[in-house]
Amino acid sequence: MARDNKTLKYEVIRDGTTVIHTAQSASKFWDLQPMTYTDTGLTPGSTHTYTIRATDPFGNTTSRKSVPTQVD
Repeated sequence: MARDNKTLKYEVIRDGTTVIHTAQSASKFWDLQPMTYTDTGLTPGSTHTYTIRATDPFGNTTSRKSVPTQVD
């Protein structure tokens, strides 16, 4: 059995509950490609917290929470 999966699903979660973007990308740690997402339509001056969650094909997940971010 392989120790790692070639492709992971990544989700951007706003304010702990709302999945606002989903993408898949290769997960080779020695060759990670940058991924970006721009959250639009937010009220200037509002503050939000974003979490990135990665899930493998077997349903294993890991996530990292960011510090609050203020919208320009």
